[in-house]
Amino acid sequence: MPYYNLACALEDAHDKASAEAAYRHALAIEPLNADALMNYAALLIEQRRFAEALPAARKAFAVAPKDALASFTLGRALTAMGDHAAAITAYAETVRIDPNHVPARNNLATALARAGRHDAAISEFQAVLAIAPESLATRRNLALSLEEAGRTAEAIAAWRTVLARQPDDRQVAVRIEILEARQTAASDGRKER
Repeated sequence: MPYYNLACALEDAHDKASAEAAYRHALAIEPLNADALMNYAALLIEQRRFAEALPAARKAFAVAPKDALASFTLGRALTAMGDHAAAITAYAETVRIDPNHVPARNNLATALARAGRHDAAISEFQAVLAIAPESLATRRNLALSLEEAGRTAEAIAAWRTVLARQPDDRQVAVRIEILEARQTAASDGRKER
């Protein structure tokens, strides 16, 4: 445990190289220390060393399958490796364990959107906003998912909410104008038939 505590302290002090060495020492002594495995995997993910992070994350989850942080860390590693289907499963497990885990719900929704499962993504983004209504990034992602799902009126409303919170965001204003123009064109096209 002393090397694990040292690794955490070194990481807090932003000495990533020394923290990594301390995590390795901790895991050499106690290879099934789930906390050390999770933190080590997260450190490797942060350093974009995804192929090294994945085995540590998988082992952490195997050691602590009921720990929300273990499944979340596994989801992050899987996402980084491009395995979105497996990441969805890991994030869903995190949400099952801890329904209020906002980062997991956000990552789950994003993975669902990338997989083209827009309705499920929209539901997850809405669940995040029920927990963390101040999240502007989630509001943007919800608006994008609504747009991608072809739910234009709802997307416009969602973008307007974003614009109300960031009135100087010209890109959002333009996006709303484009969507409104498409909606009008689609409406006019139906009338002409």
